[in-house]
Amino acid sequence: MEEEHQAVAKEVAKAFDGIAEKKTEQVHTIITVMLIPLGLIIVAFLIKMAYDFFTGAADKVGKGVGSISSKLKATVAEAVKPAPDKKSQSSGKLPAMPKDPSKAESRPRLLGEVIIRFVNASLTAREVEDAVRFQKQSNNGKRIGEILIERGVVTSDDVQRALKIQKKT
Repeated sequence: MEEEHQAVAKEVAKAFDGIAEKKTEQVHTIITVMLIPLGLIIVAFLIKMAYDFFTGAADKVGKGVGSISSKLKATVAEAVKPAPDKKSQSSGKLPAMPKDPSKAESRPRLLGEVIIRFVNASLTAREVEDAVRFQKQSNNGKRIGEILIERGVVTSDDVQRALKIQKKT
């Protein structure tokens, strides 16, 4: 009888070991199934952070380059102005240079000019001319800034910055 109890106990222990092994396998499977999506979410988050960092840095560099380019264009424009009139030549004095190059002309600056010169040097005069031509032909009441944004050649931030500069000049 004792032997029967031991044999039954061994079989019960074996059965429990088999059940425990299957349960351990199931737990490992569940953990794996849960960790894969979690890992993917973490990787996606890290990629998004890296993307935001690099695009932010690129935007800052782009704005810096645009600003430098605009300043360089303004300086070159000032340097190649026509010679002073005879009256100022005879006195030996050059006409006074304005402290702010944006105020060199007496007429108000057009938005396209301001964007090209001070905000987004990659915008071309041709693109502005095309937008003006479209504005006149379509007669839909849209402003130049809206048309340029729709065409994707400037951002709404570019237009807002240009409008602020335009008000100052």
